Amino acid sequence: MLHKLSILGALVAIFLLSCSAVPIDDKQQEIQPQPQAVPAEKRLDTPEAQPTDKNESDLGPPAEEKSDLDTANTFWGWGGGYYRRPYYGGYGGYGGGWRRGYGWGGYGRGFGGWGGYGGGWGWGGSRYYWEKGTSGAVIMDVKSDIQDFFRDQTIFITGGTGFVGKVVIEKLLRACYDLKMIYVLVRAKKTQSSGERFQKLFDMACFERVKELRPNFREKIQMIQGDCSEPLLGLSSQVREILKKEVTVIISAAADVRFDQDLRQGVNNNVRNVKETLDLAKEVLNLKAMIYVSTAFSNPDHARISEKFYKPLISAENLLHLVEALDNKMLKVLEQSILKKWPNVYTFTKSVAEDLIKREGKGLPLAIIRPAIVISSIEEPVAGWVDNLYGINGQTTGILLGAIRSIYYIKKYPAHLVPCDFLANFLLATTWNLSNQNRSLENPIQIYSCVPDDCIINSDVAVYVEKSKWLYPMGNMFYFPSCSYTQCYYYHKLRLFIFHLLLPLIVDGVLICLNRKPVATKFYGKINKFLELTHYFRTTLFQFENTNLKHLWQQMSEKDKEMFNFDFSGIDWEPYMVESVKWSQHFVFKQTLGDLPKRKRRLMIFAFAHYAVTALIAFLAIHLLYTLFL
Repeated sequence: MLHKLSILGALVAIFLLSCSAVPIDDKQQEIQPQPQAVPAEKRLDTPEAQPTDKNESDLGPPAEEKSDLDTANTFWGWGGGYYRRPYYGGYGGYGGGWRRGYGWGGYGRGFGGWGGYGGGWGWGGSRYYWEKGTSGAVIMDVKSDIQDFFRDQTIFITGGTGFVGKVVIEKLLRACYDLKMIYVLVRAKKTQSSGERFQKLFDMACFERVKELRPNFREKIQMIQGDCSEPLLGLSSQVREILKKEVTVIISAAADVRFDQDLRQGVNNNVRNVKETLDLAKEVLNLKAMIYVSTAFSNPDHARISEKFYKPLISAENLLHLVEALDNKMLKVLEQSILKKWPNVYTFTKSVAEDLIKREGKGLPLAIIRPAIVISSIEEPVAGWVDNLYGINGQTTGILLGAIRSIYYIKKYPAHLVPCDFLANFLLATTWNLSNQNRSLENPIQIYSCVPDDCIINSDVAVYVEKSKWLYPMGNMFYFPSCSYTQCYYYHKLRLFIFHLLLPLIVDGVLICLNRKPVATKFYGKINKFLELTHYFRTTLFQFENTNLKHLWQQMSEKDKEMFNFDFSGIDWEPYMVESVKWSQHFVFKQTLGDLPKRKRRLMIFAFAHYAVTALIAFLAIHLLYTLFL
């Protein structure tokens, strides 16, 4: 009898685990795919040129696909130009292109708009653009304070090949084309030289728009070979002299954002680079602004994180000395002590770097930006652009592949998500604002928290992922996406034990019997490590002050608010998050909408198999109960 009861208990447990799923609110309707087709722009001095369509596989689905999403913010004209929240509108039609259409014309966000029957007007720095309409073009000039500031500026960027750095560079080249030059520090890798990495940078989809609008944009950007972790940034004396004389703006965005880096790597990449960049900034002859990109989680031990400096555990000088003096074994002991307070080495080194700036940056036109979790773009340079699987993007991908079967979280805690293009716009606006401040030793270094007030909560993220699995399934999924989102730690651990440990061992055992290389255990080892490294941010309540961000927004002109938008209150999170799944699959995994029907058929096959097995387990459990007790 005990033997039978134990079998019954095991079957019931497996059945309950297999049936776990995210509850979907019946009031939330299914989201349809949103088509986008980015139109072309032409110079006013060549009106005979006709706009050309971009490759739909690079910039979105074909224009003939329609969507009910956000219809108040879109408009169709004659033959073209659909873009949900564009920086420049469509071409053709009655009004060129616009973000929100009023009557036939519309009020344009950036390029296009105010066309009526006469085409439309637009702008791009000091250059004029036209939109093909039914009767010519209307020219209007538009003033932008941020554009005016960047005119004739020379900018030095570290971290330009990173996720955020690419978006910042693209926005500068497209919206602030009257700048003088951008110098990008690029280090060599084991398999690529600095030059090869720099050339490959512009092959990415995020630079497609600037290639079309500014065909000669490469004249405005130049690579500098160096390494942020090396003394003097690895720069030659000749290059350093050029930077001292020419640079007027420094953007320090270089960082090693890996959560699993050791202390030596973190200090060299996230502290030493700041020290060397500060030393260079002190020697620059005409520095107008320097921006350091930190993280909102640099001081996690405080219940409310204000826009101010906090005392670090150790000074940068002492930490650099310890890294040089201690061996790896001793550093590991020190690292374990540090990680009792900080979730990882990355956030700890950012805290130390901020203190270094506070002490060594006095008298410099300096500001620190603390962004929260940076995710895919909401509209610029193209909607949904992303190039990595970090953070929530990696979590979502793992779920949709069928790999991650359990997420432990606190459902009511805010997710603190920041679109990368909002961060880039905020950074450039902060740079402009910083240049207006008085430069003195008494002027404190400003800290700006780039965090939304009313962000979605963790349970919202779970619902959006569940919806997206039916709308945009992964083409390379290997099991039906059936992830349980739970606030019960022990239930989470039980599911990890069954699905992330036992099943991989069984799979590898079968592979070994077939003389195949075992891969499942190693793969799930990485999955489990990822969940362990990120669970802190799903289970910790953070409260951020963002007064300086709000004040900066109020200081900006209406035109700059349109051009350099970072108004989080205007984000419609649900369609943005669901659509970001589609574009992540496109930009990271190169999956197109053309194979979506095939992917959906694959999903249905996996779903049938999953629910069939679940039903079989339920039947066996009921049969066993009937046999034992009836």
